[in-house]
Amino acid sequence: MRASSAISMSELRLSIIIVNWNGIAFLPACIRSIVENGPHFPCEVIVVDNDSLDGSAEWLESDECKHLMQDVPFTLIRAGANLGFGPANNLAIKTASAANILILNPDTLVTEGALDKLVKTLESEPRIGMVGPKILNEDGSLQHSVVRQPETPATIIFEELRIYKLLPRRMIATWLLGSHWNHDQRRTVRVVGGAAIMCKREMINEIGGFDPSIHMYAEEFEWCVRVRRGNWDIVFEPEAQIIHLRGRSTTQRWAADERMIVQEKALIYYENKSFSKLLNLSNCITKAVVLTLHTLRWRWQGKDVRTLQQLRNMRLENCRQLIFGPRNDIINTSEVN
Repeated sequence: MRASSAISMSELRLSIIIVNWNGIAFLPACIRSIVENGPHFPCEVIVVDNDSLDGSAEWLESDECKHLMQDVPFTLIRAGANLGFGPANNLAIKTASAANILILNPDTLVTEGALDKLVKTLESEPRIGMVGPKILNEDGSLQHSVVRQPETPATIIFEELRIYKLLPRRMIATWLLGSHWNHDQRRTVRVVGGAAIMCKREMINEIGGFDPSIHMYAEEFEWCVRVRRGNWDIVFEPEAQIIHLRGRSTTQRWAADERMIVQEKALIYYENKSFSKLLNLSNCITKAVVLTLHTLRWRWQGKDVRTLQQLRNMRLENCRQLIFGPRNDIINTSEVN
């Protein structure tokens, strides 16, 4: 672990946490954007390296990085293994010194004024525990970071079968959010995207950090559920903008079909943990039916349906477990890793 500081830790108002795994292609640009577009108050940067093999950890210890971070307190934590997103962030949170904490993906770029605005919004009300910025793609287009949670059979059917096209756009934007909403107004929301989340340490001390059982995907959904159940507000702040180079980290590890399977396992774990058995069973049956319909359509179009069949079978198995109870080979927390 290496730390350097020209600022007293007691002066820090924000701790920026980045979990890195083989991010040499984008991590330096992320760090540079923090330095160039940082807040107008003292902050620190903490990077947890999940046993990278591409030289990114070495870059973080290089003279180039030291020179870049010479005026910013900086700590590198070598995890020694790939801990996953949530556990690695939890490790850094224990090290962080400030009252406000930003969880930031390494494949992001901070824009001018974004961090100041996020902190201002977070501190504007005592019960605001978490704030999410507007997320943009590299070309400046909108990346949908506020989605409807929890899902219901109605929202699944309207979304997946595109029945929403029969309803007024304004109604759908308010109801389904996601790609139907233009993310143009500040509002209290149920979840924010995990690419950039700012939160109060007070809130983390009260409700805890990420669920350590979730290695990757859906960890921010599960966290947001606990935040709201702890009577903390989650706010979406569109005036703060972060560019997210979507998927740059995960595409190094999984092909598209593999990533879908990993995501589905994580979603099943999150849903089973966070919501009632009745809601889970209703949603699981609905998703299995929708996946069956998609499988039939894809087969008719001559497409490879193996991944869809696997997703459907995962949902059917979870339905069986919800009704009859678990067996020895159930989808459990270890399978989310």
